[in-house]
Formats: sequence, C-alpha cells, structure tokens
Amino acid sequence: MVGPLTRRERWPTDPDTVKLAFIKDTNTRVRVRDGYVALVARQFEKANPGKKVRLIPVQASENDYYTKIQQKIRKVSS
Repeated sequence: MVGPLTRRERWPTDPDTVKLAFIKDTNTRVRVRDGYVALVARQFEKANPGKKVRLIPVQASENDYYTKIQQKIRKVSS
C-alpha cells in the first residue's frame, strides 16, 4: 500500500488495482479509521489474489472531503 497520489500520478489505470479514497481525521492522533481501512484492504487483497488496494487518505473536514473527492472524479473524467 502506498501513500497519497501525487499530482502527476492522478489515478493510474491498472485494472488489478482498486483505488480507495477515505477521509483521514484532521486530528493526527486519531488513527482508528486508518487502521480499519488498512485491515479491510488487506482482507480484500487476500480474498482476491492478484488484486491490489491503493489507499488514498484525504485529510480534510467532512465538507472539504466531499469537495476534494468530486474534484478528483472530475479530473479523471476529463
């Protein structure tokens, strides 16, 4: 699993990679969601040999998170 995508990478088109963006808490001490998402990603990879999960943490408030996700989707579709 790799960290956030850089601007140049955008969204790679590898058919064996699932990209999973998730909201990362703005309080860096809170890591419960990070651990849970990583656990689910490992379980998915184990159940689906040959598939990889690329975690994309988006650190933002709840409203900003949805805005950032919409921007990423727009970039991909254009």
